[in-house]
Amino acid sequence: MSSSFVKLFALALLVASGVACSRDESGKDADAAANVPPSGSSVGQPPKPVVPDENAAVQRVEASIAKNKLSALKPECLSYIPYASDAQGFIVDVHELHNEACGGDPSVAPRLFSFNVDKVSGRMTTDASDPAEGLFHAID
Repeated sequence: MSSSFVKLFALALLVASGVACSRDESGKDADAAANVPPSGSSVGQPPKPVVPDENAAVQRVEASIAKNKLSALKPECLSYIPYASDAQGFIVDVHELHNEACGGDPSVAPRLFSFNVDKVSGRMTTDASDPAEGLFHAID
């Protein structure tokens, strides 16, 4: 019986020494130190938005309209009405701009289509292919 007590005591010492060896010089657990995020990042913080404000949302929409050739109008003949749809993104309504340079009745500005812009990812959807129905689909 004393032999098993010695073995159990030796095992306990071995485990205790293993725990002691896993601490760094400051006395903190090595595992805890391994879980510290790199300098400059923070745990529990939401990711930094790709599209932080309405101006950035409009810039992305302008680029998408040009890239995908969504309007035959000159870029300066489009107007944008951005607003926050919710905490996750923006809606940008695209309208015809009627003035002396672009033509048309200045008292009206028909809506052409809209974009939804996700703040965090920057992903966009639009109803440009069917603005009357308002069916949105992904676009870049």
